[in-house]
Amino acid sequence: MSIPGQLFIGTLAPSDKKFLVPLVTNARKQGYERFVEPCAGALAMSCLAAECGYKSTQIDASDISLFSGVLGRAAMGVPLDKMGITADGFDADVLRDPAMVLYAQIYLKTLNKVGHEYFLQLLNDLRYRREEHLALLREQIDAIATRLKGLRYRDLCMWQHLDEALQDEHALIVICPPTYKAGYEKFFDTGGKMRWNEPSFGVFDPETGLSELYEKAKDAKALLICYEERDQGEPTG
Repeated sequence: MSIPGQLFIGTLAPSDKKFLVPLVTNARKQGYERFVEPCAGALAMSCLAAECGYKSTQIDASDISLFSGVLGRAAMGVPLDKMGITADGFDADVLRDPAMVLYAQIYLKTLNKVGHEYFLQLLNDLRYRREEHLALLREQIDAIATRLKGLRYRDLCMWQHLDEALQDEHALIVICPPTYKAGYEKFFDTGGKMRWNEPSFGVFDPETGLSELYEKAKDAKALLICYEERDQGEPTG
């Protein structure tokens, strides 16, 4: 049975790391002293930057999802109170716990799909092994928070973050935008059962967004890497 830790907290594949580690390491040595990760997701690229020698205080990450906001605040050591999180069936007190917030999100997302047998079984597993799932989530959140303690994280639209960073000649920007329209929004959708003080943002559509990204970055002083998951041979814009 799938578990929240597997569904939420991703890692880079060995082939990705084989390509990225020397690239990021060499960029740091060449004077790119600030690491910027818009669309941070599970902060995988920020964790990789730390492995490559960046201090957490040199890492600047952002995203528009509640999930990323929880991870980012855990790494900064900041409480979740200002996120204004509410969730159907969960008391406000328990939603101060980052692991409980992520558990609530996957639980409510799964609840929307119980018309399918697989999701009914997953929901039952989430109920009956709740403490086990929470323990795993806490372990993985703590691991990320330890690796990135002191980074800067913000709830911020990728376009705003890029506007800030593209003219910084010391910035290495690694961005992994969604590969389908409203990708982040669909992945974390609870059907309105979970709410928070979410930032304003524009929905990213790869059909037009990649061209817009390239146009915005063409005169950049920063080094920008757009890293997308695509099947071999597929165009990226």
